[in-house]
Amino acid sequence: LEKIGAGAFQDTNIESITIPGSVKEIGDSAFSNCKYLKEVSLNEGLEKIGAGAFYNTKIKSITIPVSAKEIGESAFSNCERLKEVSLNEGLEKIGYGTFQNTNIESITIPSSVKEIGEGAFSGCTNLKEVILNEGLEKIGAKAFQDTNIESITIPQSVKEIGYKALHHLKNLKEIFYKGDASKINWGNTGIDKTKIKIISSNN
Repeated sequence: LEKIGAGAFQDTNIESITIPGSVKEIGDSAFSNCKYLKEVSLNEGLEKIGAGAFYNTKIKSITIPVSAKEIGESAFSNCERLKEVSLNEGLEKIGYGTFQNTNIESITIPSSVKEIGEGAFSGCTNLKEVILNEGLEKIGAKAFQDTNIESITIPQSVKEIGYKALHHLKNLKEIFYKGDASKINWGNTGIDKTKIKIISSNN
């Protein structure tokens, strides 16, 4: 088995699934709205997780294998019980709204990821800790909107921070930017510069 087709198990009553290593792609909405799905095991060999693949399921944790290069838009969004996510080196892009409205508390973005898509972690109200690594180039619009981040370090490799990417972070106190802060339009990111300290390598 090399591919699980679009909508293959959508709206079914399955409770757990192990995807064998032979599967290279999980199609769009393959397991979306599986309201009883709690456990998902992904194996090395998987390259792509389609849009909405596990949307609105009951999974609590997920480990994305090293072989996976791309996670599609809204792949895990509205998984309200999803607390633990492990992303591995090899992943290149986190799509639009991928982990939106989940229960994640902390996330480490591997250095292989060049782009965090629009709204990727928005509405993750328990998300406190975000570790970004050198290699990341773009943080999409509203990527971390409505999260619980208190402090964030943005690597020098980041050249673009999207509109309202850091909007409505009630507990945000400081931003460490390892690049030249004058080259980023901070007002556009949605932060209140009167309340938040921006510490950069050039000040």
